[in-house]
Amino acid sequence: MDSDQSPQPSGVGASEPQNPPEAKLSTSQKKRLKQKLAKQAKAATDGDENGGDDKSDPSQAPTGPVMKDGITLPKLEYHDMPGQKFFQTFPPTLPMTTLFPKKKYPRGVDLLYPDEGTIHWSTNTQKIQMAQLLEPTLNDFRKAAEAHRQMRAYARQTLKPGVKIWDWCCDLEARGRALLGTTGVNHSEAGLAFPTGVSLNNCAAHYTPNPGDERVYQDGDIVKVDIGTHVKGHIIDSAFTISFNPDYDTLVRASFEGTWAGIKAAGPDARLVEIGNIIDETISSFEVEVGGKVKKVKPVANLSGHGLGDYLVHSGVSIPIARNGCDPSLKMEEGNVYAVETFASTGKGRIHDAPDCSHYMMIPGADARIEQIRNQKAKELLRFIVRNFKTLAWCRRWLDVGGEKQHALALKYLTDQGFVEPYPPLCDQESSMVTQHEHTIYLKPTGKEVLSVGPDEQIP
Repeated sequence: MDSDQSPQPSGVGASEPQNPPEAKLSTSQKKRLKQKLAKQAKAATDGDENGGDDKSDPSQAPTGPVMKDGITLPKLEYHDMPGQKFFQTFPPTLPMTTLFPKKKYPRGVDLLYPDEGTIHWSTNTQKIQMAQLLEPTLNDFRKAAEAHRQMRAYARQTLKPGVKIWDWCCDLEARGRALLGTTGVNHSEAGLAFPTGVSLNNCAAHYTPNPGDERVYQDGDIVKVDIGTHVKGHIIDSAFTISFNPDYDTLVRASFEGTWAGIKAAGPDARLVEIGNIIDETISSFEVEVGGKVKKVKPVANLSGHGLGDYLVHSGVSIPIARNGCDPSLKMEEGNVYAVETFASTGKGRIHDAPDCSHYMMIPGADARIEQIRNQKAKELLRFIVRNFKTLAWCRRWLDVGGEKQHALALKYLTDQGFVEPYPPLCDQESSMVTQHEHTIYLKPTGKEVLSVGPDEQIP
């Protein structure tokens, strides 16, 4: 870790937690463990009366693996305040208000701005006071980020060859909803900011299984796990790549290094074109040997990072990941939130739209035009979208879960008439492989906070 970084946040690690063997627990230990978990469950139920802000129903949370006497094993330890410890189950079932009853959530990693004119801001009294005014908003981001860390720790340990992708996505998203207190698929106040991306191999982004998709994760697949969480519209957008083929470890490293190169170059007045050039140089320095053939690694030139707005996954400027990828006058601004996102490919380094769209977003302002819709089914579907997702992204799978099973014709009407925007899968050439890495950063008055980083990766 660099000298200008704060300690990493408490949270879930990616390594497999050690499970206390059943044989080593005495009867009294089991009894104490059972009492502790009962107390935690009661705290979750009483969250609102005790100052909690989640509305989750612990009785509907997914249950984890149990011992023969019915005790759910605690796997991961959390620290809220000095002298207090909280335990999450594995799989995660306890909502955030149980883990952090004081509603103060772990901060990300703080980095100094790289420019000599701004590096002293971290000790400037006025800047510190300005940053303190942002704490309520930052606390929302940090809550979403901690839920994200717990989701991806679970994802890293459960996405294995042989897993049916539909089942895995449904399970992971149920965990995320339980963590953030989402009722059903209503993500309007807190929950998932977009469908879980599980783009395979040459597909770079925007794939999640549609109804009827029977695909199973195969041993040679590369999957980009793209997870979004939010609290009150404050979005955490972060992604990583899982591969069980060691031939592609270098390709995974290329997007990881590219993202961190972009993060380190980010700051107020940082020129986006220069960040893109740095990312391009970093990713292009890698090459991959597969089957005895050496392949140059390329950034995917027509993909980019992006700004984040309230309830908007894409807002403001794009952050290029290829050389000379934007207007040289465009700059980052203090107070903005950005998703620094890179893709590395063994193919052409350019993506195209693929069929079988799963991702959609309501176009901002479309809710004000509902009464213009003459198709009654389409009108009801748009009202469902407004009520549950606002302008956040969603997928056809969530419509099914929410009871909107016969939605195909109504959805086509809404896309054709300009109420809903489709976001089809984005793929490089078929024989290629693509990796992705992404983090959300906040440009604070005192420095940049990498909100989504966690102990599941070592900062380069």
